[in-house]
Amino acid sequence: MSRTTAYLVTIAMIAMLATAPLWVAEFTITLLNYIGIYALVVLGVVLLTGVGGLTSFGQAAFVGIGAYATAWLTTAQGASPWLGLVFALVVTGAVAALLGRGQLADAGSSPMALARPLGQGMQTCRLRS
Repeated sequence: MSRTTAYLVTIAMIAMLATAPLWVAEFTITLLNYIGIYALVVLGVVLLTGVGGLTSFGQAAFVGIGAYATAWLTTAQGASPWLGLVFALVVTGAVAALLGRGQLADAGSSPMALARPLGQGMQTCRLRS
């Protein structure tokens, strides 16, 4: 495939995705949103484990914290999803800062010492709700 053909295919795919809400069913849009969100999460795991060489046990917990923060703000408080996104970033960043501060205080332990219990705790909370 030539470079020009690759550019044209890429532009056509972007145009199809941009106009998808006009000609695709609502279920398909929701499905595409889930695919995009999970692709971002997987990209984070690939960067951590493959490129960075780190093991990540707490990433799912941070994704869950952000999801619950957004869901709470948008459903219980009736706020905009865009505000929920900012709120989720702030809440998740605050939890990460608290865990990081605790990790720095105990410099002798590995980074997984706090990440694994956090991930297990979030899994337990998810199973109970």
